[in-house]
Amino acid sequence: MGDTMAYMFRDGKIDDSRIDASVSDLMAGRKSGRDNDDQLTYTCNVGLGLYDVAIAARVYQYAKENGIGQKLKLWDEPIMV
Repeated sequence: MGDTMAYMFRDGKIDDSRIDASVSDLMAGRKSGRDNDDQLTYTCNVGLGLYDVAIAARVYQYAKENGIGQKLKLWDEPIMV
């Protein structure tokens, strides 16, 4: 599914009726995401590091709340702290 959403709209592969939620709706819990295997989740975050940070924060929060994951040693000494 290498198309951007703009091309998908242009080519008639998708229209507004197929969009149920935004990334912010999913992250905030206002929408539940997929309900079955026939539904797709598609996002095109080209160039927006903000989404990476928001998703990483939520994944980290979820892992802490559920006692899962592992600590990673990324460096010996932090450079910019």
